[in-house]
Amino acid sequence: MTITAPPAAQTRRARRDLFPNHPLPAAETALAEVAIARHNGLSPMVGERTSLPGLALTPHAAGAVLRYTGTWTLTHVASGRRVSPPASFLRTHEAALWLENAGVDWDRSMQELHADPAAKAAFGDLYFAMHRAQDAGRPLVYARASWAVRPPLWRIRHRGVVSAEGFETFEDAAALAEVACEYPDSELLLHPDAVVLRDLQPAGWGLRCSSIGCAGGETWIPDDWTGNAATGTRAELAARARAGGWVEHDAGHWTCPGCACHYPLSWEG
Repeated sequence: MTITAPPAAQTRRARRDLFPNHPLPAAETALAEVAIARHNGLSPMVGERTSLPGLALTPHAAGAVLRYTGTWTLTHVASGRRVSPPASFLRTHEAALWLENAGVDWDRSMQELHADPAAKAAFGDLYFAMHRAQDAGRPLVYARASWAVRPPLWRIRHRGVVSAEGFETFEDAAALAEVACEYPDSELLLHPDAVVLRDLQPAGWGLRCSSIGCAGGETWIPDDWTGNAATGTRAELAARARAGGWVEHDAGHWTCPGCACHYPLSWEG
């Protein structure tokens, strides 16, 4: 009898269909099972652990027949009780960061938390802080100050002439200088003595997004010509930011258009 191996496609399909039936190691997931406390019983839920032991970010469900609302809350894992009002995922994540400064150990029973004045104060203060931030259309907490002095730029000096264009890194300037020296029609080819040097003074002010949810990590007002972070006076950058859809929340904090849309002026819950 001849045994024929299955085609490669069938073998790959078989491997794909074989999923393990054991739980993921705790180190490989940020998710945790939570039993949400309701007036008529406990409801199963999967939440995301936070930096605060004892608290998880959980989807908010409501209604006579429980359904997801599209909002999130901070939930006390041991009791299933809600710690923050329903809000967007970003605002709820900000709430967790806000509570980090409260100095409360949330990894305790609800009875212990009820007996702790600091925990009771943090619960009430968070509720009103979130409402104030929502009413003002601003983040609850900020990741960074928006205004920052940009470091000195790198430039190329060739035959005593320093380039008008500046570069944010030495590598960018060096790469262009190297290409220019090798380009057949380049004057640098005849005088390959280009030197990369750095300005002695900072480039000027820069303006960046202050939201913790900024997809770019640090989104700066761009220079329309180079695409790098724009520099200038505060007045110049503020005017450019407003024209570009940035939102000013106070003297030190702005959010870019991609983040500003997450801070509407109406309560989310």
